[in-house]
Amino acid sequence: MRENIQKIISVFATIAILCLSIKWIIDSSTEHNSTEVEPIITLIGAFLTLLLQIIGWTPKGKSYTLVAPKGGEPQTIPRLFNFSKDRSKITIKPDRTRRDYWRVGFKMYPTNLINIDSPTQEGAVLFSIEQTSDQIRICVHRGNEQILFNHTIITNYNNEGIDLFNSKNSTGDTIFKICHNGDLQFEYNVDPNFSFGKLISWADNEYYKINLEIKDKFWRCYF
Repeated sequence: MRENIQKIISVFATIAILCLSIKWIIDSSTEHNSTEVEPIITLIGAFLTLLLQIIGWTPKGKSYTLVAPKGGEPQTIPRLFNFSKDRSKITIKPDRTRRDYWRVGFKMYPTNLINIDSPTQEGAVLFSIEQTSDQIRICVHRGNEQILFNHTIITNYNNEGIDLFNSKNSTGDTIFKICHNGDLQFEYNVDPNFSFGKLISWADNEYYKINLEIKDKFWRCYF
């Protein structure tokens, strides 16, 4: 019963926001002030989100598990990310049986023809998050050899979840933001020419397992 109520509210929310968005577009082409519509849309979106949370609804993304065998080939999920359109939140949850090492990241390429046989390749950018002991490190490679960035961003890490957000800025760059315990820890911009990406995980000398939850942004929420 509750699920049916949630679906009904979601449908009405979508229709309401769509109608108001159309009205906003129409108003923008007339003498009416379109800024009068935007606060209404924001208020309705916030109210409906709050209402759904009150009745016990929480957005659920898609879940994946990546197992990186020791010295094995990179592992990936079926999804191909298009950074020109996708706005996502990826929660990385290390398996509780492994507490000292894991690594996951985006292999980015100008086209959707991404080879995952190796983490790096000529013409690609690799943005990776790596746990070593109690630290989280960010490393960015371009091509097979060039290291653009390599720095520790979190110390005293204790196997908590890490949130990775991808979005766009005003110049079209892909922005990666990393949050830990709700706090922004790091932000990095990638050239907009690298518009496609595969989420991969690979191990050199360790075996580990990580769980991923991916939510896509709709309006102001991630579902």
